[in-house]
Amino acid sequence: TFDGLSLLVRFRYFKSALCNSSRKVIHSIQQSVTVIESTPSYYYATKMFKNITLGREIDEILNFDLDGVFETNLVPYSEILPTGIMRGLPRFGHTSNFAALFSSRDDAIDYIQGLALASIIFLSCFLFWGILILIFKYLGARRVGFLSGTAFVRPEDPSINYKRPFICRMIFLVSFLLFVVFSVLFNSEGVANVYGTVDTVQKSAINLAAYSSRVTDVLIDLARVGESAIRTGEEMNSLLEDDAGTKCLLDTGGFAGGEGLSVIENAARALSYLGNFLPPDYDGLIETSEFLHKRIEILSAEVTKPKLGKPYFLIFTIFYIIIPAVLLVGVMSAWYEVDARRLRCILSWLVLPIFCIQVFFASILGVIFIIGSVANADFCSGGKEQTPNDTVTQILRNLGVNPESTQFQIFKFYIYQCQSEHPFRSVEEYFSQLGSSELQFQKLVDALSSVDASLPGSGQNYTRLLAEINVPCKAYAEQIYRITDTVIYDVKSLLDIVVEIFDILKCDSVVPLYTTPTYEGACKQSVSGLTWIFAGFVVMASMGLIMVMLRSSWQLDVCDSDVFDEDEKEGVEYSGANHQVAVYLSDETAEELKDNGDQHSSTRSDLGNNSSSSSKSLRFN
Repeated sequence: TFDGLSLLVRFRYFKSALCNSSRKVIHSIQQSVTVIESTPSYYYATKMFKNITLGREIDEILNFDLDGVFETNLVPYSEILPTGIMRGLPRFGHTSNFAALFSSRDDAIDYIQGLALASIIFLSCFLFWGILILIFKYLGARRVGFLSGTAFVRPEDPSINYKRPFICRMIFLVSFLLFVVFSVLFNSEGVANVYGTVDTVQKSAINLAAYSSRVTDVLIDLARVGESAIRTGEEMNSLLEDDAGTKCLLDTGGFAGGEGLSVIENAARALSYLGNFLPPDYDGLIETSEFLHKRIEILSAEVTKPKLGKPYFLIFTIFYIIIPAVLLVGVMSAWYEVDARRLRCILSWLVLPIFCIQVFFASILGVIFIIGSVANADFCSGGKEQTPNDTVTQILRNLGVNPESTQFQIFKFYIYQCQSEHPFRSVEEYFSQLGSSELQFQKLVDALSSVDASLPGSGQNYTRLLAEINVPCKAYAEQIYRITDTVIYDVKSLLDIVVEIFDILKCDSVVPLYTTPTYEGACKQSVSGLTWIFAGFVVMASMGLIMVMLRSSWQLDVCDSDVFDEDEKEGVEYSGANHQVAVYLSDETAEELKDNGDQHSSTRSDLGNNSSSSSKSLRFN
């Protein structure tokens, strides 16, 4: 079992999966054999496991390249075009600092007011446009002509080049095409980028959660091994302070070649330096780890929730295309003078109201998404450098994190991609201290082995030699040998754990956990997606209002001699640049003229003369 476990632990491929469990098994065995430490099985177990350290040999550990831990390939942040556009929207004297949301109440209100004013301006434009259409409808054809929704009135004279219906229908067609194009872009660019952001953040959250769990497990293992080392260290310290035992060793010939006192003092000093066998700022590291782990678990639970499926947005897009497409069918039928009365009735009383609702929701959603896109752009362009890094550090300060604390220094170090001095000097010094202490303890073990070849570890049969040992103070020598050997194992385990910690702290491993969701997700995909969604809704709302205003385009044109408005008792419509006038007479007036034929003819003759003198033609229906 020992050989098999040793081989498994030495396999690099299984290192990350087995490191925690194997270390616990080894320590459990070590703690179990302490109850029978006077038997050969203790030495066998110690010899078997003392060099097993997550598959790393002690020489590999001591020669670990610390300088390479904090080297990284810099990933520069580059601002995309939508960020600059959305950040440049006017704030009317209010701040554009996104971090103000996490500052005082007044600063947060000031920032929100800047966003609200920009959105209110857009909303006011849409509302004014919609109210204007209603006013035109109320004024009717007598005052605003086709803008009220009535049919275009062509002059009876075919020689007059009347282009208004053609121009209006061309504008309607272009508006429809833009409406459709931006409906498609809303889905293909806007929704797709937002989904890309969600996927990026979800993957990063999963990686971050795994990383956080790994950090927490390693720090817990560090504490567990430290506790074991404290017990053995205290026992070793009591043995080294035993004057009678140390004097006996020093009086033994061959002990450390005459340098026995120096070896014992160095081992005692190394033991004193290690103290509780943990880094000086271990409490700060474990506090930071637990703080991050809890927040990351909350974040992972939020971002991994089921999201609205893409088919729903595709259905939404198709619905937004079909309704104006039906309106276009009516426009084309009127363009080619197809008398489709039922179609025009359906367009006016069913399709048009639905389309107006679409336009209304597009305008509201456009106003909402302008707030999101501008705020996102502000996040990605904060501080003097106009980067998300400055925004994040400012948010941490506003949340009350002490800039001098270990947590803040660690965050800042990785956020700025390890470009400053790393905040792990204490861990680096602790690693060096463990290495030098292990060397002093090993010298003590070697010195104890040189007292007599009969001591355990000399390579001979322990059972046979146990009866042959005849060395002064052999019991003390054996006891201090065993406990020192155990301390060496604990120190090697601590060294291996520290190497694992440095492997976790590598900039190449940590920096992508920040740059990927921030640079790629929040400041590229998210900004692009929200900007496209905002642009899509704004264009759809604008083009939709144009199409509603030009709803006369799906009405058949009428000649000025055929005009009769049943909704008005009397009215006049001016038909354009030719200054022709169509007069609508009431039923009573028409009946009176009919009954008085002569007077009618005379009146018509008089009106005709007046018309000739004023270059206008007057027609009766």
